[in-house]
Amino acid sequence: MDMSMKKMSFRSKLLLLAGIVFVSFVLSLIMEFYLLNEVRVGSKMYAAIRTNKDSLEKIALLQSDLNLFRAQVAIIIDETNTDKAKQFRGRLADLKTAINEELADVLGSIKSEEQRVSLEDAQATWTEFLGTVEGDLLPAVQRGDRLQARELASGIQEQRYNRYVEQIENTVTTLRLEIEELEQTTAVKVKRMIVFTAAAAGAAFLVILIFAVMIGKSVIGPLMKLTRAAEAFGMGEMNHEVPITSADEVGTLSKTFNLMIEKRKRVAAEREQLILELRDALKKVKTLSGLLPVCANCKKVRDDKGYWSQIDAYISEHSDAEISHGLCPDCMQKLYPEYWEKIKDTET
Repeated sequence: MDMSMKKMSFRSKLLLLAGIVFVSFVLSLIMEFYLLNEVRVGSKMYAAIRTNKDSLEKIALLQSDLNLFRAQVAIIIDETNTDKAKQFRGRLADLKTAINEELADVLGSIKSEEQRVSLEDAQATWTEFLGTVEGDLLPAVQRGDRLQARELASGIQEQRYNRYVEQIENTVTTLRLEIEELEQTTAVKVKRMIVFTAAAAGAAFLVILIFAVMIGKSVIGPLMKLTRAAEAFGMGEMNHEVPITSADEVGTLSKTFNLMIEKRKRVAAEREQLILELRDALKKVKTLSGLLPVCANCKKVRDDKGYWSQIDAYISEHSDAEISHGLCPDCMQKLYPEYWEKIKDTET
């Protein structure tokens, strides 16, 4: 990882860090959305809990209507007034319809097979209970045989009613247990999602921190070395080359700085070489200066040792000049007049 970071440009490193931050942000949003979707109103889990609670309310209403139905039957058994008895029979018919509809509604809302079996048993018990009321008990009341009607109501009908209540209570207990289980499952899922989200956020922060430290290390460290080398270069030291540890912009800058140092070293070396050559040349240069004793007659020159020598020999010895001998026009005319005339005629 560290080697890969060294090969990346500074821009690529920043883009990578920005990408990690963006991905972490998106993942955090996804997890939060999933968590809210699981527990929000209208979610599957919420709908399951809501359905079971609605079923409990419907069962409670069903039990209430069944108790009212049984009470109406008891009133009809003891009612001697024909008009009131007829009125109670009408209410009994309405309750019968309501109980049948409520049972069908509850069965339609129940998804669990175990709960449906209990409700179907309760429906069968209700059918038997209703059949006895309509087939035996009410006809006995109409015949005036109230004793038989009371025996039916307190005997087999009471047993059926108790069995019906027990079957309904089994369904209620199952629904309540299922609601508790769903609520516990929801709480556990929410807790797990919160822990997972926190862990993911911590891991993302750790990854971002690691990348930030790596980027800082790959940039700040070389920059500090480059700064120290530049300060040393400003003070005239040219032996502080910057180590190239990456291929990014800082590495390119370090490489350029090292090339500049190398060029300055080369220029300095060439300058030193030139100075040495100039010094050597100056050492070899021979100059004539000061008072030079020359004979007024023969034009010989006296050297520092007191010896007299020809002026051309003296100049050759004390300078780098080379002497070539010739004749000036005056000497030519004086020494070789015949040649002088020819030369003069040729020139004219």
